Amino acid sequence: MVHYDDDMDIGSDMDPEEEEKLDDALKEVLQSVPGCSVDKQTIKDMLWDSYYDVDAAIAYCVDKTAKAQKVEQMKKEQIDKKNEDAIAAERPTGAAKGAGKLSALRGSSKLASLRGNKSSSLDSLKKSVSPEPESPGSAESTASPPLSKLAKLRQSRLNNLKSGSSSESSALEALKSRDRGASKLARMGRRTEAASVAALENAGAAATTKDSADHVKERVNNTTPKPAPLVDYTFPSRAAVATPFGNLLTSPIPFTHRPANPTVRAKAAESAKASAKSFAGPSPDDIVLAKQQQAKIGALTSNLGNLNIAQTPAAKTDFSKWKPKIQPQDSAVTAITPSLNAVAVGHVDAGKSTLLGRLLHDTGVVSSHQVEKLAKSASEIGKKSFSYAWLMDQTDEERENGVTVDISVREFSYESREYFILDAPGHYNFVPNMIAGASQADVAIVVLDSLADAFERGFFADGQTKEHALLCRAMGVNHVIIAVNKMDQLKFDQTRFDEISDQMGLFLSKIGYSDVQFVPCSGFTGANIVKKQDISWYHDKTIMATLQGIPSAVSSDENALKLDIFNVKSSFGGVTVSGRLFAGMVQIDQPVVISPGNQVAIVRNIGVDLGSRNFAKAGENVNLSLEAVDGCDLELIKAGDILAQYSDPVRRGNKFRARVTLFDVDLPVLKGTQCDFYRSRVSSVAVFSKLYSLLDKQGNTIKEKPRFVDKGQTAFVELILSDNIALELEKENKHLSRFVLRRDGKTIGFGSVVKVARNPVDTSQVEKIQIGEDLDEDEED
Repeated sequence: MVHYDDDMDIGSDMDPEEEEKLDDALKEVLQSVPGCSVDKQTIKDMLWDSYYDVDAAIAYCVDKTAKAQKVEQMKKEQIDKKNEDAIAAERPTGAAKGAGKLSALRGSSKLASLRGNKSSSLDSLKKSVSPEPESPGSAESTASPPLSKLAKLRQSRLNNLKSGSSSESSALEALKSRDRGASKLARMGRRTEAASVAALENAGAAATTKDSADHVKERVNNTTPKPAPLVDYTFPSRAAVATPFGNLLTSPIPFTHRPANPTVRAKAAESAKASAKSFAGPSPDDIVLAKQQQAKIGALTSNLGNLNIAQTPAAKTDFSKWKPKIQPQDSAVTAITPSLNAVAVGHVDAGKSTLLGRLLHDTGVVSSHQVEKLAKSASEIGKKSFSYAWLMDQTDEERENGVTVDISVREFSYESREYFILDAPGHYNFVPNMIAGASQADVAIVVLDSLADAFERGFFADGQTKEHALLCRAMGVNHVIIAVNKMDQLKFDQTRFDEISDQMGLFLSKIGYSDVQFVPCSGFTGANIVKKQDISWYHDKTIMATLQGIPSAVSSDENALKLDIFNVKSSFGGVTVSGRLFAGMVQIDQPVVISPGNQVAIVRNIGVDLGSRNFAKAGENVNLSLEAVDGCDLELIKAGDILAQYSDPVRRGNKFRARVTLFDVDLPVLKGTQCDFYRSRVSSVAVFSKLYSLLDKQGNTIKEKPRFVDKGQTAFVELILSDNIALELEKENKHLSRFVLRRDGKTIGFGSVVKVARNPVDTSQVEKIQIGEDLDEDEED
C-alpha cells in the first residue's frame, strides 16, 4: 500500500546498498587515476551528487592531478634556476679581479637575500672590495687590466661610501630600502624620491672624507621631492560629426524661407487664422458621439432610479427535477454496438495515409472515381502514388509536403458496425497530435516499412516506431495490429517478414503487449487490407477482419456521463462539440457542465452514426449542439475539456498526486524537475514537487522518500501544472486519468491521476511555484 507522508525533505540517509555502490565507484576512480591529488571525501561527494557518474569523477580527478603536478614542476624549476644564478655569481672571472669581485658582491647579495641574510650591504661591500694580500713577486703577473669608465665611476662611488660616515651610509641605505618589496605602482609614485637619492649619491661621490654625518642628514632632509605628474585617464570624445542631412533636420528654418513680400505674408497669416477658426469647434463626428453618450447616460440614470437595492439577484436555473427519459436497460440502447476507434501510427513515410486510404476505398466508403480524380491532381505535382494518401490528408500543406501534420478522422460503417479511423502524424515534431489521437483509440495499427533499411531507420536510432508504440501503451491502447507494409515490392519475402516480426514482437512484449497481430500487406495494391492476398506462407486474417474482432474499450453505460472534447465549432445560437463518450449516456435536453471553465449548457441535438438520435451511449463518437444557460460563455470551451453530467462535474485543478512510470530516460527525475504534460489535446508545463515513494509492479511501496526516480521505475509523486485543467481520477475513469510526460522532445514516461487538491496553486509561471508545499488538508479523495 502507498503511504502518504506530507513531511517531505529533499533526501534521506544513505542505506547500505547505496554506501556499497559509492565505495565501489570510489575504488574505480582511484584505480583509474594513479597518484590522484583529490581527497577521497571530495570524490565521494561528487559521486553522490552526480548519482555515481564515474566518468565525470575520473575526468575531474585527472584534470586536478595534472594541474597539481604542473604547479610542482614550475616551483622546482624556479628553485633550480635561482640556485644556478647564485652559484654562477660566486665564481668571478680571472680576467678582471676587481670587476670579478664586484660581480661576486652582486651575486653574494642576491644569494644572501635569497638565504635570508640580513647583514647590511655596506658591510658586504667593504669585505668585497678589500684587497687580498699578495706576494711581491706576483704583482706583475696578477695585475688587473685597466677598468672601463663605468667601472671607474662605480669604484669611485664605492670609495666615497667607504670613506663616508656610518650615518650617511645608513641614510642612503634607508632611502634605497624603501622600494624593496613595494609594488610596481608604489615604485612609480616614488620616481622623484629616487631622483633625490641619485643626487645624494653624486654629492657623496664629490664630498671628502671630512664631511660629517650631520651634514649628510641635513642634505637628505632638505631634499624636497617634486610631485608626480598626474595621468589623464579620461577617454577622448567620440562624438560623430553632424551630417548635412542632420543639420537640415535639427537647425531652425532660416528667415529666407519665409515669404519676402509683406503682402504675401499678410495673406498667409489671414489664411492660417481662418483655418484655425474652422477647426476650433467640434467635428460632426464629435457631435454625434456626444449625443449618443448623453443618451446612454440618460438611460442608465433612468434604470438606476428603478433599481431596488433590497432585491435579491436571480437564482441559477434549477436542474434538480430533470430526469433521463431513456435508461441504459432499454432495448434501443442495448441494441447499439459501440463504434471502434483505430489510430494508425508509425515512422514518417511508412505509408500510413496510403494504407488507410486504401481501406476506405476497399470498404466502399470512397468510390474509384474519387480515387482517379485525386490521382490526376497528384500527378500534376509529381505525386501520382499519393492518390490514396490524399483521401486522409486534406490540407494543401499536407498534400504538397507529403507529410501528415494533424489528426485526420474518417468515419464509416462496415457490416453493421461504426468505425472511426484516425491518421496520426509520424514526424517527431507532431508527437503531441499523435498523443491526442491515441487517447481516443481502442486499437493501434502500427505501420512498418519493410523495405531495406527503412524498418531499421524507424525502429532504431531516433525513429518514431518505438516511441509511438510506447505512447499507445501509455494511453491505454491494449490491442495492436502490426501492418508490415510495402511487402509487394519485396514479393512478400517471408524471411524479411519474420525478421521484422521477431524484432518488433520482442519489443512489444517488453512494454506489456500480449494481443499483437502481424499482417504482411501493401497499402498501394490493397493486399491483406480488406481483401485476402494469396500468399503461400500466410493464412491469417486481414487488417479489416482483425478490426472486426476487437471490442470497444469503454466504461459502463450506467456510470456518470463523461465526454472527452476533441473538437469545438461555433454554431448558430451556441457551439458544437465532438468527441468520444468514455462513460454514461447523453440525451436531448440534458443539462451538462464543461470543466475546467464550469460552463453550464443544455444538449439540443445529438449527431451520431452519420445522422441524429435522441441519445448516445458510452463508446460512441458524437457531435453535441449546446445551448448556454445562465449567461455562460460557451466560446471559452476548448479541445481537451471534459463534458460531464451536471450533478457530477469533473474536478478542476493544477496540483495533484499521480502514479508515474518512467521510460528509458537520459537523466533521472529529481524534485523540481520540469517537463511537458499531455492529456488528450491538453498540454501544460509540469513540475515534480514531491517524490513520495518507489513502487513495485503490484503498487506496493519498496522505498520511501527517494532522492530521484530513474528509468524503468514507478513512483508515487506530486505534480504541479502551469495551467488549471480538467482532471479525472484513475478510480473513476482510467482513460481520462492517463497522461504523458515529455522532456527535450522525447517521451520520458506516463502516469495516471490519483488525487486532486481542492484548491489550485496560483501560478502565473511554473518557475515561481514554491516547491515542496503540501497538499491542502481539505483535499478531495
